[in-house]
Order: sequence, then C-alpha cells, then structure tokens
Amino acid sequence: MTDKTPITRSTIESTLLHAPRRWTRRDLIVLKFGGTSIGATQEEGRIKIARQTIAGLVEEGKYVVPVFSAFRRGRSQSSSKISVTDILQNFEKTIKSSDDFWAASSNFQKQIRDIHFDLINELGLADDESLNMQINQELALLNATSVICCKAYEQVPSLNDAILTAGERLVVKIMAAYLNKKHQEGKFPMPCEPVTALELGIYTNNNFGSANIIWKNAVENSREVILGKYLEQGIMPIVSGFDGIYDPNNNFKPILQSSRETDLERAHHNVYRTSLGRGGSDLTATFLGMALDAEYVGFCKETCGVLTADDKLVGDSARTIEVLNYELATEAGNIYSRAVEPVRASGVPVHIFDPARPEKRTVISECQLKEGIYIVERPVQTVNVRVGSIPDEPGSLNEFLSVFADNKVNVEEVYHQRSGTDCIVDGDLEDVERCLEALKERGLKVVSQYSWYIRAVGIISEELVSQFNSFMSWHEPLSLSTFQVGSNVLTATISRNRAGLQDAEIKRVEKIILELHDQLICQELESATT
Repeated sequence: MTDKTPITRSTIESTLLHAPRRWTRRDLIVLKFGGTSIGATQEEGRIKIARQTIAGLVEEGKYVVPVFSAFRRGRSQSSSKISVTDILQNFEKTIKSSDDFWAASSNFQKQIRDIHFDLINELGLADDESLNMQINQELALLNATSVICCKAYEQVPSLNDAILTAGERLVVKIMAAYLNKKHQEGKFPMPCEPVTALELGIYTNNNFGSANIIWKNAVENSREVILGKYLEQGIMPIVSGFDGIYDPNNNFKPILQSSRETDLERAHHNVYRTSLGRGGSDLTATFLGMALDAEYVGFCKETCGVLTADDKLVGDSARTIEVLNYELATEAGNIYSRAVEPVRASGVPVHIFDPARPEKRTVISECQLKEGIYIVERPVQTVNVRVGSIPDEPGSLNEFLSVFADNKVNVEEVYHQRSGTDCIVDGDLEDVERCLEALKERGLKVVSQYSWYIRAVGIISEELVSQFNSFMSWHEPLSLSTFQVGSNVLTATISRNRAGLQDAEIKRVEKIILELHDQLICQELESATT
C-alpha cells in the first residue's frame, strides 16, 4: 500500500527536536544549481561561474554542499531547448508510440548518451577513463530499465522513478570529475565525490513519483555521511537532487566505509529509487539546509534574485526584491511549496541570486511584508473552459481535472458550481484541443474562449483590489478581474485571437504589463518588511 502522508511543519519540527545533533567546525552553505549551470564549455559560461562561486565560499572558510539538477540547455520557450528530465519523462510515450520498438528504444538511449558525452567532451574530460566507466554503467542500467518498463503489461512505478532520476545521477558524476580536474590544475580548492540519495540515505515513503522524505532517518543519515565521511575529511560531496530511496524492510543504513555506489547497490539490493516530485531538486537542497543547519540555502539562477517583473518585458524598471516571505515566493513560483517547509521549520533562509552578480539577491525568510504588489508575472496564453452538468458527486471534479493532468495541461484556476465548472488552463494548443475533445467524448458540453492570463502577486488590500480592477477596466473594458479573499494574488483574463501569436496582439498585452508594473508595483521594496 502506498503511503501518501503529506509534508507537515510539525513533523519536521519534531524531527529536528529529537534527531541527534552533529556540530560542524565551520559555517555551511547549500547551493542548488539548475541544469543550465553546466551547459557551457570549461573556459566560458555558467559552469565556470558555478565553480568560482563554490571555490570562493570554500576559500572564505565555509563548508559548501552543491546540489545539481539534470542537464538542461536553453530557456523553456526556446525551440532549441534540451531538457534531460523532459526526455526521461516522455521515454515510454516515445518508445511505445513507435512502429519499431527496438529502433525507438535505441534512439532514446542514443539521445541521452549523446547529450552527456557531448558535455564530457566540452569539459575536456574525454580521456577520463573512470568517468567514462561510471557514465557507461549508469547508461546501461537506464537502457535496461527503460526496455523493461516499456515491455511490462502495466506501470512499474519504482522502475519509472529509477529512470526519472537518472539525469541527476549522471550530472553529479560529470560535475565531480570536472571539479577534480580543476583541483589537480590548482583552480579548485578540494577534491570532490559524486553522492546520490542511496549513499546519503535520503529515506522516503513509497509514494513513487512524488515521494515524501522520512525526516528522522534522512536527517541522521545525511548528517553522518556529508559531515563525517566527506567534509570533515577534506572532500566535497556533489549531491544529486530530486532522488530518494525506499526500503520496504526499514533497515537501511548508510555505508561510511565505501565510496563506490556499486557496493551500496550490492549491500542494499532491496532498496528502491524514488523521485521527490515536482520541485524535487529544490526539496533536496532545502532538506539538506535543514539537516545540516546551514547558514543559508542558495538557489543559483540567471537573474539577480526575484525581480518585480520579467526584465525582458519591462526593461530597466524591473527591480530586485531584497526581502520576500515564503508565501509570496511560493505563489510566484520562485520556490516550490514542498521545498518550503524544511527551511521554514528550521529557520534557514533561502537566498536567490545570480552567481555572476551575487551582490544583488533576494532573501526569503519568515518575515512580515507591507501591503503592496511585489511581482507582476509574464502573461500566459490560456484557454477558458466552461463545462456544464458535471455530476455533483464525490470524485467527479477530480475525474474532470484528470483529463488535463493526463495531457500535461496546467490548470491555473477552477470555479466549480452546480450550474457548471469554469477553469483556466495553460498548455500547448494541441494538448488543450485534445483535452476538449476528450471532454466532449464523455458527453459534456464544452465552451472554450482563448485568453491572456495576467497575475500580480503581493500583500493584497481592498484598496489594491480596487486599483487593479480600475486599471484593467480602463485598459481592457471586457477583461475579467478576480481576487479570492485571503489569497496573495490578483488575476485578470483578456480575450485574445485564437492563434494568439500576432505581433500586434503580443505587443498590446506586453504594454499592459509594463504600465501595470510601473503604476502599481510596491515602491518601497528596500524597506518592505514591517
């Protein structure tokens, strides 16, 4: 039976109270790097900046624990984007939908292999025999597991998670080898070792796909491994994000004498890989920040902290928000909600910054903010869907929403009442159309309207609601503004052409965002705390 016990603050606080302490001789910082941090050559780009950031903190006398996501290159909107996690998530669809199973399987394997060996070549690591052996072993396991999953008569969640988390395990092996090379060249202060959840003992339940950490076990294990086995011995652990382990026999113990993951696998052959779900790498970082009593957890991004708006839309008027609370940061998508509780319960702040410009950053903590709009988000092309006559019975709404989830279409808002259900959805146009057809096939009456969706995040007062509504009515008389009492979000929808891609229409909406930002954004960000 799958355990779906949610993360709660009281559970984490209890863990911290009862887990044995393990004091460090130095201040410790956890740094989480996204997949784009390693997508460059060794002499240029963000991988050099990441190395220099870590090295600089070590030279200041601090312990540093870097956490890495799977490789990614390019922005989300870019047609040239490469995302290993996306490829791994779609492996079954890619292979099973093909007329030639083995050719599709071979292409999937080649795609993953080429991405990582291209990266190895870029970093000048092609001659590293040990790294090549490690990567080939990981790829062989991935290949065998993907074939088994696709040949199985039903879903095998534990094997799916082993596939989903492979990208992080591959990356930390490459990053450790790269930093070790720089250490030998005198450009990095200490040797490194790749460390995954199996070695750390990040123990989870069996809710495969979105596993919850078993706090007590994981805190004790990770403290002992990271501090006792690595940092205090002069070795930096390079940690894979997103993954955990499940042991049905509840007898997992980290092996402190071995540094080889094959030995760990052999000693714990009944341990299953799990994935920590959406925002799993963020959760790995904040969990370690809590467990290791970090000075702060740093999220290394490509912007100078959290900005008041996308600087590509509003230009130089976009400002760094120096202080933000967890509620607004979560609402704006700067940190996933599952990743908040470990640091909130332990009082460890989160710093969001660009390692290339670290002087400008946003500190996220448990603070009280003044009233005001802090963030105006980039407008999103959405579809307003109205469905009538959904049965007013337990489970009916979940069944309706599952149609969108199954097609990877994001549901922004839902209003459910007896006369019908309205929702705002955001996704690829073809995926949305597929959802609408699926709903019609179920006998539901579906009416759709194509819109722009605008969100403003802040500490909302009645006066701000009035100002926001007046602004939207002035610029778009037919717009629909909404605000739910007790929330931190103001939203508006604006009708758009069905294609939604005409330059004039995009410029019109972007102009609205610029004026909304300049007129209503909080003007006292430097003294925003009460």
